[in-house]
Amino acid sequence: MKLLLCFAFAAIVIGAQALTDEQIQKRNKISKECQQVSGVSQETIDKVRTGVLVDDPKMKKHVLCFSKKTGVATEAGDTNVEVLKAKLKHVASDEEVDKIVQKCVVKKATPEETAYDTFKFQAITLEQAETMYKIGSKCQNETGVSQEIVNRARNDDWEDDPKLKQQILCVSKKLGLATESGEMVVDSWRSGLRKVSISDEEVERIVNECVVKKDTPEETAFNAVKCTQIPNEAISEIEKKCQNEIGVSQEVLNRAHNGDWGDDPKLKEQMLCMFKKFGLATESGEMVVDLWRSLLKQLGINDEEVESIVNECVVKKDTPEETAFNTAKSHDIQNQAEANGRRRRSAKNAVVVDFWREKVRKVSDDDEETEKIVKCVVKRDTIEETVFHTFKCVMKNKPKFSPVD
Repeated sequence: MKLLLCFAFAAIVIGAQALTDEQIQKRNKISKECQQVSGVSQETIDKVRTGVLVDDPKMKKHVLCFSKKTGVATEAGDTNVEVLKAKLKHVASDEEVDKIVQKCVVKKATPEETAYDTFKFQAITLEQAETMYKIGSKCQNETGVSQEIVNRARNDDWEDDPKLKQQILCVSKKLGLATESGEMVVDSWRSGLRKVSISDEEVERIVNECVVKKDTPEETAFNAVKCTQIPNEAISEIEKKCQNEIGVSQEVLNRAHNGDWGDDPKLKEQMLCMFKKFGLATESGEMVVDLWRSLLKQLGINDEEVESIVNECVVKKDTPEETAFNTAKSHDIQNQAEANGRRRRSAKNAVVVDFWREKVRKVSDDDEETEKIVKCVVKRDTIEETVFHTFKCVMKNKPKFSPVD
C-alpha cells in the first residue's frame, strides 16, 4: 500500500495519549516559568490555547522562551528544524512534515517573530493532542471501558467489546466525526484524513472502504476507526521504502528479523532510514531519546529502569548508522522490557489463551496437542513479536487436524 497513514488519526478516536498527564504538567510548568519572564497574562495564554492567535509582543516573547526550553529554538533564537521535525512526525507523515517545515519555518526580523510564526502551525498539533486526551478521558468516564482494552486497541489488538464500541462512538461525536444520532459525517472524516494522507485519491479510497454504515452506530464507528488504523502495513511500507532506497537484500533483512544481525553496512543504513521515518532519529541521525523513553514507558517500565535501559542501549557510536544499528539489535532493550512486562502481560494472556484453545479444539480432538499449542501463545511487548513467536511455535508443534463439519 502506497499510503502511510499517520497513526494519530485512528489513535485519537480511541483515546489519544499523545500527551500524558505527566507531559501536560511539564508543559504547564515551563509555561509558568516563561510567563514570569514575558509578563504575558494568563488570559492571553488561554486565548491562544483555544486557537485564537493574537499580535501581542509579550506573547511572542513567551513563545520564544517556551520554544527554547522545549528545544524547538536554539539559545540564539533560531528554529531547531530537526527537533521540530521529530515532534511533528508523531502526528504527520514524512511528506507532510517536509511540506510544513518548508512552508512555515521562515526566519523573521526578530527571534520572537520567528518563534511565534513557527508556533502558529505547531500550536494546532500540540493543543489538539491535549484536547483529544481530555475527550478520551471524558468518554471513558461515560462508557466505563477499561484502560486495558483501550490500550490494546491502541496497539491494534481490537476486542469485540460493547463498551469499546461505545467509547469510539462517543469520541467520534465529540470530534464532529459523527452526529448525535450516530451518523458518520463523511466530510469530517475526509478532512481529518487529508491531514495525515498523501493524496485525495487515497482519502477517497479509505473513506469508501472504511466509513461504511453498519447495523448500529457503535458498529459503524468501531469499523471505521479499526479500518483506518493500519500499523502493521505501515511498518511494512516503511521497511520496503527504506529497502528500495538503501538496497539491502531481503535475505539480510530476514536474518535480522530472526535475530541474526550480522555486520552488513546496508542493514545499518536500513535501520537508520527506518528510525528517521518513525521519528526515532532526526534527519542528521541523532536518536530522539525522549521518544525512546516514551516508548519504553508504554511497556510499563518505571522511570528508573527506563533511564538505565536508555543509557545502556541508546548510545551514540562513531556514525549515525552504527548508532541506529546498535540500538536496533540491542537485546538489553528487549530483554529488560520483557522482564518488566512479564507480570503486566500475565492477566492479558488469559484472554488470548482461551481464544486460541477454542480455535484449536475446532480442528483437533487431542487435548494434549491442544495444550501444547496453547503454550505457544505468550503475549509479548509488541503485536509483531507476539504474532511472530506464536506462529513460529505453532508451526513447530502443529497438531494433526481432524475433519471439520
